[in-house]
Amino acid sequence: MLDKLSSVRRTRESARTSATNAKLDQWWACWHTFLTRIELNDDEFLDTLSKNDRVRILGAFAQAVREQEFSNEGEKDLVGSTCKEAVDKVAEVYRTHHRSDPRHGEYDTDTNEQLKLLYRGYSKNDPAVKQQKALTPSFFKFMHKNSITSRQQAISLLCIAAFFWACRSCEYSTVQGERHTKIYKIRNIRFFVRNRELKHTDHQLANADRVTWTFEDQKNLEKDITIPHDNNNEPVMNPVRALAATVKRILSYPGTNENTNICTYFASGRLLQFSQDDILQALRQNADNMGKSTLGYSSDEIGTKSIRSAAAMAMFMDDTPVFMIMLMGQWSSDAFLKYIRRQVLEFSKGMSRRMVKNEYLYSIPSHQTDINDPRTQNSNSFATNLSLAPSSNNHYIQPAFSLWH
Repeated sequence: MLDKLSSVRRTRESARTSATNAKLDQWWACWHTFLTRIELNDDEFLDTLSKNDRVRILGAFAQAVREQEFSNEGEKDLVGSTCKEAVDKVAEVYRTHHRSDPRHGEYDTDTNEQLKLLYRGYSKNDPAVKQQKALTPSFFKFMHKNSITSRQQAISLLCIAAFFWACRSCEYSTVQGERHTKIYKIRNIRFFVRNRELKHTDHQLANADRVTWTFEDQKNLEKDITIPHDNNNEPVMNPVRALAATVKRILSYPGTNENTNICTYFASGRLLQFSQDDILQALRQNADNMGKSTLGYSSDEIGTKSIRSAAAMAMFMDDTPVFMIMLMGQWSSDAFLKYIRRQVLEFSKGMSRRMVKNEYLYSIPSHQTDINDPRTQNSNSFATNLSLAPSSNNHYIQPAFSLWH
């Protein structure tokens, strides 16, 4: 029995990354600090208080987070999403220890309305969220054309591949902290000619008909999802050629094999890996070189999410069906819409023309209620009597209840 319980515990722990567990510990430590300040440190789960009092204290904790009482900056208020995250993490620890959710008041089955109003107030007063701008195929072509060193060329081809598969940065570069999604490896890339798979050592790799990328383990917990792309015969913006060059380059290094990460490069006699910061620096440097007058935005307005946004915009602008965008970009919902940038001029191209195509609209007359309908015309109906209309015996019928008592 003890072995079973230990296995259950380990399985539960594996559901979270170490970074998630660290965040839980961080907010729980802040919660303890807050309780000490209000002299409730001997009751960390507030068991001696009513549910409504717990909600009030949670609200005060959220406000303390908002005012940066647990951080060193002390300049601007933290955004509402951070305050909500702090409360949610505290509530998660509660539930882990078999306590009722502290966000629920006495009669609540969901987050208390007062907490919801607090979060809404934070959102109302928060500055607008600055979305990273979407890159375009012309940007990636510029980036590749202006790559002088082998390192720059490697990054440009990696970014082109990431564009076609709408990759998250943690899938093709190293990032700080542990992520559920792991960096993909050479073995995840496969090339085909007429349904025949080519070996990675084949000299015709760049001329394959199609290439597939298998995503073994994703953020949404889906496993072994394979996304194919055809060879479009483009010299630069070509998924087959971009990955063929990347695979051949990596396998040419000493000590590499099918299990080597896709972000590997060789410098100073040793194997290194491109980081998220390396990718970001390359993107912004090329944005500066390309110029704001050409792009319509400055380099500080783009980030690694700009590649994923670029993929969503490219498919959307070509009238790709929504379900195809979701499948190709591994979106499990319509969340990809947040990557669509409405300020792009081409976004509304032709919209004004379509809006005036139908000059006249004919509205079908509303269906008239039957005058004999007993539900509305009967003087003894509930609706009629509830409004204190006179009854047939000339007495007013009082309602049986009041909404105010």
